[in-house]
Amino acid sequence: MKNVSRSSGYTVGVLLVIALCFILTACTGIRLFGLSSNQQRLRGQILSLVPLGTTINLAEKRMRRNGFTCKTVHLIAFRDYTAPGQFNTFSNLDCLECRGRRIVPLISDRNWATWFAYNTNQVITNVMVQTSATAF
Repeated sequence: MKNVSRSSGYTVGVLLVIALCFILTACTGIRLFGLSSNQQRLRGQILSLVPLGTTINLAEKRMRRNGFTCKTVHLIAFRDYTAPGQFNTFSNLDCLECRGRRIVPLISDRNWATWFAYNTNQVITNVMVQTSATAF
């Protein structure tokens, strides 16, 4: 009998850990759930949150509040895919790069990346986005 109790106790413990992982994942990425997987729609969603002309400091605050991590980067070359087979090429840009990620354990991994190009006054002049997903 003792072995049966230990086995069922172990199973309950494992199930509790798995449930906790799902809950923590959902709570930490909750703000990212409404973002589109379509790049054109995603760009529109980001622009509604951070319009052109916003300072990079305010953009970073807004993106962090919405579950992204941000840092400043210098891009040597970048292709912004606007539609299948269509893209704009940019080079030598100072950008605020913000990344968001939502993992649903055992199901999927979704990533969003946004680059806010800014001018010498640190005002955003362009927004570029990418999104990707992986199913487990």
